[in-house]
Amino acid sequence: MTPLGIHWPLLLTQLANLALIAAWLGLGALALRLVRRSDLPPSARAIWVALIILLPLVGALACLIARPRASASTHR
Repeated sequence: MTPLGIHWPLLLTQLANLALIAAWLGLGALALRLVRRSDLPPSARAIWVALIILLPLVGALACLIARPRASASTHR
């Protein structure tokens, strides 16, 4: 038993899990928002959405890294 009844390795593991879930939700939301852009063809959108859903963290990071730059006409 540890002082105060806190099992520190379990607490740190749970905090790491919480951080991963927050990163997944944040990156996934941002990546899906970028996929909604009108300059992507529908087939590319479907591939990105499938990648983001099937490989959450990797897919969202790949979408953010590989996305094409927005042209001046897309900014309003």
